[in-house]
Amino acid sequence: MVASRYGIEGAYKHLASERDLSWRIGGTDGHDVVVKISNVSEPEGVVDMQVKALTHISERDPALPVPRVVPSLAGAAYEWIEDESGSRHMIRVLTFLSGEVMERIEEAFSARTRFHIGAMVGRLAYALRDFFHPYAGNNVHLWDTSRALALRPQMAKISDVSVRQLCEEIFDRAECFTLPQLLKTRRQVVHQDSHGGNILVDPGDSTSPVGIIDFGDMGFNSVVADIVAASETFSKFDDDPIAYLCDVTSGFDSTYPLEENEIDLIYDAMLLRLAMATVIVEAREATDESGIPHIEDASHYPPMMELLSRQGRAQAVRRLRQACRFPVYGAMGNDREHLAHDYDLLRHEREAHLGPIWHFYKKPLHITRADGAWMYAADGTAYLDVLQQRPTDWSLPSARGESDLPPGQRVEYQYPVHVRRGGRVSASDRRPA
Repeated sequence: MVASRYGIEGAYKHLASERDLSWRIGGTDGHDVVVKISNVSEPEGVVDMQVKALTHISERDPALPVPRVVPSLAGAAYEWIEDESGSRHMIRVLTFLSGEVMERIEEAFSARTRFHIGAMVGRLAYALRDFFHPYAGNNVHLWDTSRALALRPQMAKISDVSVRQLCEEIFDRAECFTLPQLLKTRRQVVHQDSHGGNILVDPGDSTSPVGIIDFGDMGFNSVVADIVAASETFSKFDDDPIAYLCDVTSGFDSTYPLEENEIDLIYDAMLLRLAMATVIVEAREATDESGIPHIEDASHYPPMMELLSRQGRAQAVRRLRQACRFPVYGAMGNDREHLAHDYDLLRHEREAHLGPIWHFYKKPLHITRADGAWMYAADGTAYLDVLQQRPTDWSLPSARGESDLPPGQRVEYQYPVHVRRGGRVSASDRRPA
């Protein structure tokens, strides 16, 4: 069949695949390819999206190591075939990428490798940033973080009570915070399955990724989904999952610059990904009687989820922002969330060394624009910004500052104002000329 439709002959080797039947063909011409026959239930839109995305990637970034679509003798990107029962399947051929699977190479578990993987995944997301397909939002599968809450009914199958409770807490936070916030990040077609089983590294240099495969889970989601998928292949012996996140995230940011809200959500999205993986694996083990695990070694998911949770969001956000050269938050976030558990201690230490915080205005100012030393509030009031440079206190006598004001405006000081060193003084309300 492959020979007649594609003109390809050679030795076949079966490859593991979640939904497709896949073989590697050692071509007689020296070029290996991969033949994939889709599941009978696979929608045509999924396959059509994959082959068109691969073509788009090759046009946007020809050097990016992803499979290339091999057209049939008729020039089609994929064709339809029938099995003995009359069921129809799609068949397609892709180029074979050489390399070793990253998660099987012990030397590949290094900071340098993770950075390079993040950079490659960032290149992939950047190449796909302007790709669109009508089926992008319909590729439904278990590993889609945007549909994580659909896994809730499966939590009862988690045997360990503490693990189940942590998963429930993560899903509860995802419902009220993580998922709504991810909707505010950049969303596009993403690979979202770039874990160590789908990353190939150079056999001679395990720090160099040489390929990314398996586009079956591709869909429309936040760019953060690519980062957490690429960060989930933890080593059993690691005790710092935040380091994994920082390495992959900084690599991604080097090729596809991240925005602040995306960086601040990576920790939450990573916890959600680990909780999803835990639920999926536990549910499959509870219902699959074959005894054959879908994931070769999934034992690291619960301990890494627990360890990452204990390290805390404040530490993770701080380190992720540092890794991507963003300013680090103070002890309290913009949403009034305490980012540091020792906030009271930090405030005490700050006041012990710097003294109490000065408040110079009786009511908060809402400055909307400025012109030289003059600042203008939302209500139209003009304020003169006066900074004392001498190391002594001084008094500002009554004065009119009309010369620098726009026509029709003036500011009047009604009485002397005593200003402490480093302080600021404001004028009275605007008066008509």
